[in-house]
Amino acid sequence: HGQHQTVALSLDKLFNQAAALDPFLRHKVKELGLKSNGLLPVRVGGSTSKYEYEFQKCENIARSQMYGRVNWAKLKPVERALEKLLRVYSCEVSRLLDCCRQRILFEDPSHMILCLEAMVKDEEIEIVRIKNRLDSNYDSCFSGGFRNTIINFRIQSNLTRKLGIDNHICELQLIPTTLASCLLKCEDYHMRYLILRNSRDYPSFF
Repeated sequence: HGQHQTVALSLDKLFNQAAALDPFLRHKVKELGLKSNGLLPVRVGGSTSKYEYEFQKCENIARSQMYGRVNWAKLKPVERALEKLLRVYSCEVSRLLDCCRQRILFEDPSHMILCLEAMVKDEEIEIVRIKNRLDSNYDSCFSGGFRNTIINFRIQSNLTRKLGIDNHICELQLIPTTLASCLLKCEDYHMRYLILRNSRDYPSFF
């Protein structure tokens, strides 16, 4: 994670930091969603099926106290982290920037700009990288046809500093609702993407 002192050089330390930072990232997502007309996936009714969701505006979620039903993104699976380290990053643990990740959905692209502006203005957020897969010049074949905007950043608050996680880089994905519907409701979409990626990346240990 750059030139900062608390760089995670081992996978266990990286995941410990990610787990500790996750509630802080969720809190930021709530704030940013309210400022940008963002939406989050919410479980429908009392269903426990992981594919039955509806998109609710953060404003409605806050008003109705529905945060307990939000389908928050989980930490990156360790198996996938190992795959990425071996195939892409030559076992350099500090290059994994998406162990702690969340998403906000948007009906209107202009609302994504509002979210980015809110992040820039937030004194606790230090943006380190932006990947704009919505750019017309981006070849979506590299992501299995999927498009989004990915922001990697640090959350540098008094509490994260006290906990020693202020230099851990997390990820926020800004996703159009039309594409998010495919991602959440198509059971094997992500698996097909992983197969595509793994077939393209040549293992660094061979």
